[in-house]
Amino acid sequence: MSNKKVILVTGVSSGMGKLSAQDLIKASHTVYAVARSIDKMKDLKALGGHIMKMDVTNEEDIEKVVMKVIEEQGRIDVLWNNAGYGLYGPVEDLSMEKAQQQL
Repeated sequence: MSNKKVILVTGVSSGMGKLSAQDLIKASHTVYAVARSIDKMKDLKALGGHIMKMDVTNEEDIEKVVMKVIEEQGRIDVLWNNAGYGLYGPVEDLSMEKAQQQL
């Protein structure tokens, strides 16, 4: 029985997300690497990853990516949710909309 997993990794354009995706690909998992910028993921494609453009704040992007992975692989075993963004400044100055988006 194989331990190979289908893994969707978000936020792979740089940093920990990119390094995690590289390690998972090298460990022979099927990795779908997503970020807002395709150009920053070409090295992952060269390693054997599946790269796709996705903005985690865009519900339509998320649905398209999930449907594509399931269409191609039949499943998603792991969501490695690395994407994120930060808001800066005093919390009392944030609007409720901005606070909800952060969550």
